[in-house]
Amino acid sequence: DAQHVVGDMYGFGQGVPVDKEKAFYFWKKAALKGHAHSQFNVGICYRDGNCPPADPIDMLVFFGCGSIALEDETGQSEITALRWFEQAAAQEHTLGLIACGSAHYHGHGCYHNAEKAYEYFERATQSHPLYTKAVETASMNLAALYRAGSGVQRSYARAISLYEEAEQHGNKDAARTLKFLRNEVAQKCPLLGKRVEITCRSAVGNPRTYSSKTHKNSNTKQLDGRRGTVKDYCFRSHKYLVELDLALGSVAKLSGDTLTELTHDEPDEYVGADWSKQNEEEN
Repeated sequence: DAQHVVGDMYGFGQGVPVDKEKAFYFWKKAALKGHAHSQFNVGICYRDGNCPPADPIDMLVFFGCGSIALEDETGQSEITALRWFEQAAAQEHTLGLIACGSAHYHGHGCYHNAEKAYEYFERATQSHPLYTKAVETASMNLAALYRAGSGVQRSYARAISLYEEAEQHGNKDAARTLKFLRNEVAQKCPLLGKRVEITCRSAVGNPRTYSSKTHKNSNTKQLDGRRGTVKDYCFRSHKYLVELDLALGSVAKLSGDTLTELTHDEPDEYVGADWSKQNEEEN
């Protein structure tokens, strides 16, 4: 869009002196025609206060409010900024999605809502076929939410995966965060990512950890001796999620005292039933 390009020229001094008001004028013209990146830029202008008084007639047409008097605030306005970010996000614009996620997480222009922040960041990671810098930023934000369990169920496995991907693309912050996160894993759920053997009977001798329900249930008894890989850790139940060998997708939720780490082993040759639904019901 030519108006967006002219806005960039004035906004970033590309061949002309920087002029924020002219940049805003041309970006807004393009934004009103539905140009996603211009909508994002207009949002930035309102967020940072780099904007003159807006035209209420244009805004009424754009937001389809008819004869309703919609006040488009002068100067800096986080509420108006979020409105424009949402327009860009509706077109799956990566930066617009990130801006919406940040606004909802920090409560800028809206109430704090970590769940919505998660939804926007997740959409941002899927908004572009390539791993761009914007997607990397969204992935880092998403990883932080998974690590803290903010707006989404806590998952160290998912957080590590996202940080590792960013690290592979040269993100030094991700590399530093991974060191701290792996220390947390070693303290709170040391079997995460490990190969294990299920030894249900090992809990019998410990009255604090033995579950009569576990040992009375024939399905759980049959897991004894099975092998698998710990895929994640549930902080709500304080149990590991173990994917069973040769039954990919079958996940057993088990306490750490029923698992023994394996250093050198062969995959389990027994192909059992799908334990995922049964085990979730038991726990």
